[in-house]
Amino acid sequence: MLSINRNFSAPLKLESSASLEDMAILLAFDSDEFNRYEAAQNLATKMIDELVGNSDFKVSSVYLDAIGALIKDNTIDPAFKALALELPAEEVLFQRYRPLDPSLVAVARDSLESQIAKRYESEILALYNELKPKTNEYKLDPVSVGNRALRNLCLSYLATTNIHNDLIQAHYKSATNMTDEIAGLKLLMNCDSTLAKTATDDFYRKWRKETLVMQKWLGVQATASSAGALGRVKALEQSDVYDINVPNLVRSLLLSFTRNYRHFHAANGDGYSFIGEKILVLDKINPQVASRLMSSYKDFKKLTPELQSKMKPVLEKIAATEGLSKNTYEVVTKTLNS
Repeated sequence: MLSINRNFSAPLKLESSASLEDMAILLAFDSDEFNRYEAAQNLATKMIDELVGNSDFKVSSVYLDAIGALIKDNTIDPAFKALALELPAEEVLFQRYRPLDPSLVAVARDSLESQIAKRYESEILALYNELKPKTNEYKLDPVSVGNRALRNLCLSYLATTNIHNDLIQAHYKSATNMTDEIAGLKLLMNCDSTLAKTATDDFYRKWRKETLVMQKWLGVQATASSAGALGRVKALEQSDVYDINVPNLVRSLLLSFTRNYRHFHAANGDGYSFIGEKILVLDKINPQVASRLMSSYKDFKKLTPELQSKMKPVLEKIAATEGLSKNTYEVVTKTLNS
């Protein structure tokens, strides 16, 4: 079993026949941080592959043991530990599937996160508590930044157990910086609906006069995986902080929703239809923003036949619209003909 290309920084794609057991050893014990990170990403990807469309799959104990070694390793930098423990991004995972159902991949990723949290709940909770800052002073040094990243990641794992809502609420309320406050708000959005509303209302009252901060407020609600995402977005269009004529606000709400893969790619096609209608409205206001939103359909030909059948009529309607801008027309026709 080899740990190869140690300290090798140039971009490189390498095919390896390493077994799950070999990669688990690298994840648990390799002294080269990049190789340890790569092992974590590759193993997590293998587990997610198994979980896609198979929610009953039990994650390998070999993998979980290696993750446990990483969680318990007190010799490594907190910032690196946060990177290594973070599961592969959904956008990266999507590249592996054709046909693709983004919502299934998102559910599989969440399932892996949940199984890790269930196995190591006490260790993750202990690590979260250990990382509590000793003062309320906000620091931007590397150690403090790494500690915040790891502490917020620990909280996101604990959130999947559905028994730490009080802890998440306390984290949000006690936050002394925007990093922690937004992290708490994101997690509360997927907790009890009453807690979510209380937190979003509180955040609104606190920051409603700060446009840049309210963009985060819109984005957090648009990307929340909890039920009713499309309804939330439609309601937020009526908010006094939203203006369809302001590109950054459109990106914060509508573009963020397209990255809410469970709901934008809902089987009923409602997410596709909603964004399609917004593109037609925006095309008359700001064609550049409309064409950017149009790029959310770029995976059309990679999707499952069922999802393609819901998306295609939306694309065809946009393409056939009289007076469509060149920007949007170019993107929609390329999407249909790719």
